Amino acid sequence: MLQENRYYIDISIWESDDIVFGMFPSYGTFYKRGKFYYLEDISSGAELVLKEVKYSNLLVKKGFCFMKNEYFFKDEYTYDSDENMIDFEEEAVKRQRRELDLLKNKQTDPVPLQLGVYKNGTISLFLELDFHYRILFFSESPLCLLSEGKWEKHGNVLHLYDPSLNYTFLAFVDVKGVKMIRFPNCGYPDWMYDLSIGYPFIMR
Repeated sequence: MLQENRYYIDISIWESDDIVFGMFPSYGTFYKRGKFYYLEDISSGAELVLKEVKYSNLLVKKGFCFMKNEYFFKDEYTYDSDENMIDFEEEAVKRQRRELDLLKNKQTDPVPLQLGVYKNGTISLFLELDFHYRILFFSESPLCLLSEGKWEKHGNVLHLYDPSLNYTFLAFVDVKGVKMIRFPNCGYPDWMYDLSIGYPFIMR
């Protein structure tokens, strides 16, 4: 938790004995009501809910898949903050621009959706034939499940519904790939996800 009701979540995963993988799965603004903290993730618009419990620790009541029923433990040690890596105001403006661009492009001719794995940096989106999707942090191997649920295609707009968050991420199907509109981003400046593994199925 930062000043001015801002937050970011920074997690580290040991990929091997000598390699630590760091991730920014969420960042945004928050407010507190009673014992509950309500966090709005800027890049996706999703709401996360934490409950203050014993010793001021925080229990995840609603969050990304890897956060389910987990705790954030209060640490008295003061760490160097990485908040300067994130321009919160600019990221919020960028999301608004992406949503406006989506409205402008919704009426374009339908683009077939190639099922498979779409990738941007260390984030991979798996679109399966049974309308199931997964979003994972991925290095040499899967590291962390961020979200999973059902996907639907309406015109060129891809809806990804996450029951854990009770929220729908949005993307736009383009001839070049899939452009994310409301999506967990981890701070990447490029929102176009390229097809890295294609399945022999196309959804029109």
